[in-house]
Amino acid sequence: MNRISLSACTLCLISTSAFANIEWKVVDPFRLIDYSGASSRFEIPYQETAYDFVTSRLSSRDEKNLPPINKSRLNNPEKNYFFPTHQIVSAKLVTPPAGDCTWQYQTLITTINCAETLTFQALTQFGEGNTTLRVKALSSNYSDDTPVVVRDRLILGLGDSFASGEGNPDIPAKTSESGLIFMAENNKEIYSTGRWMKYTDLWLQKNARWFDRQCHRSMLSQHVLAGLRLANLNEKESVTLLPLACSGAEVLDGVLLPQKNPPGGGAYVNDSQINLAVKSLCRTGKLTVETQTFYRGYTGSGEMKKVQGKIYKCQGELRAPDAILLSIGGNDVGFAPSIAWATIPSDGRHFFGTRAVNITNNIIDPICPKETGQKICKKNQPVGIDRIKYWLPKYYKYLSQQLSNVGLSKNQNNIYLTAYPNPIYIEDGHTLCGKDRSADIVEQARSRIPLIMRPAAWEMQITQSEIGDIKKGLIDPLFQQMKSAAQNHNWNFIDGHVEIIKSHGICADYARKDYYTDKHGKRHAIPLYPHIRKGAWYPAGPWEEWAYDPNRIRWFRNTNDSVLFQNDESDSVMNGAFHPDYRAHAVMADQIYDSVSKAWVTQLPMAIK
Repeated sequence: MNRISLSACTLCLISTSAFANIEWKVVDPFRLIDYSGASSRFEIPYQETAYDFVTSRLSSRDEKNLPPINKSRLNNPEKNYFFPTHQIVSAKLVTPPAGDCTWQYQTLITTINCAETLTFQALTQFGEGNTTLRVKALSSNYSDDTPVVVRDRLILGLGDSFASGEGNPDIPAKTSESGLIFMAENNKEIYSTGRWMKYTDLWLQKNARWFDRQCHRSMLSQHVLAGLRLANLNEKESVTLLPLACSGAEVLDGVLLPQKNPPGGGAYVNDSQINLAVKSLCRTGKLTVETQTFYRGYTGSGEMKKVQGKIYKCQGELRAPDAILLSIGGNDVGFAPSIAWATIPSDGRHFFGTRAVNITNNIIDPICPKETGQKICKKNQPVGIDRIKYWLPKYYKYLSQQLSNVGLSKNQNNIYLTAYPNPIYIEDGHTLCGKDRSADIVEQARSRIPLIMRPAAWEMQITQSEIGDIKKGLIDPLFQQMKSAAQNHNWNFIDGHVEIIKSHGICADYARKDYYTDKHGKRHAIPLYPHIRKGAWYPAGPWEEWAYDPNRIRWFRNTNDSVLFQNDESDSVMNGAFHPDYRAHAVMADQIYDSVSKAWVTQLPMAIK
């Protein structure tokens, strides 16, 4: 028997929906999570926003409300995850007659009270067979029937840390209160600064956990939260999500070519994101390999160099996504190295300090967002704004070509590129963050500098001038280049969240408020990073901190947050700094939902709740 014709079945649904006495809906529409045996349901009800969902669910410290990472079907993916032939649905009669009714669907024949709800395995568009659900009352002449076929939607998530959920582990690290109190009493010098966070053996009780550790993928990411909302858009549809975004990814180091040194360990991710997608979505499993040539820019050279990569193509049926969610470009143009450039002082206070700064610059390779006249800008050329102008358009073109080439996107209108949220303002959404607030934000960068280099004397802070250079050389031109790329390649550009989030930047409501006077009569502001002061923790005991506190004004992680909440004793514990928190991801997810849902409703005029 031929596979179900979705278009024909849609016409049946539309023509009979006004008269049918049978109502039916999908039971578990978000297929990433296996709810069997689950103690709670991690789902966003219809008409609830992702923002309301995460803030209400995670406001308490109840770990039962955290994402059910052990219930992810991608822990041990099976082929039928991507090509489901059946989906559990429930059906009931709107006006049930008295007595018992016999229900029939394919080989299922069962008799229950007419007022009860029937639960059964219904066909999807990948199944085969008769799709008619029939019901007949035993005590009367009543009978009815309706076609039942579930449309499964596919969402593919590609990109970098702003899509993977970096900074927001599914299960945050747990701090040992007794361990901290004991060690504070015996190591007062360490605990009087933020340097204590480096000694995880003294305070880390449980490591942070992710549903995919190597790439720091979280169920609190914009892509997963958007999938959760879209799963309840139409009660007769389900959503299959393939989230492949990986922290640290670039177009030519992660998306189109295998990624080196992912944050969770390993020399490489086992394949590029586009190849992983093709392998997963090729129904026959038969692949051919094409060698593609790209030109990639490297730090320290104005010349783009040729690189080659293996691109898979499916021989047979490739399942094309209904939506491809994309966040990429920031790493390609040096977002993190630009933050490093701003954080590291231009020189030391003495010969040895300047030498230490130079050594640090050689190790980290900071990138100037724009030309400032510093030697480091010339050494690590091109600057960020030139990378955006000359590199990024080529990378986006490569990405567009290959998504079309492998069959994941024919006309590109199923691609949704999300703009990066802006972290540089204080709570008014207009004033740039400066050194008065940034010193505490980057404190853990200081703690990673060896003591022999005298980091206490370093001015680890970001000035308003440096933030202004990042705005002019990186943030503003990157936004415009992404918007232009979306227009050029027929992608959907999502940016409504940028205005919402800008008053919740990394410095928002993060100013020192308490002061003390030293023995010389000089007044000092007390740092905000967690430390021991006069025998007590200031501003609060680290064990009292909650990764998903809804009361913080800022929606971005600083270096202290990152080390404290996403610590898994790997070298990547500070990767989460300057990344959006769970609320910012939820706001981005809501914007994605608004855009994708409009397209889906237009494509298929089925009955929406």
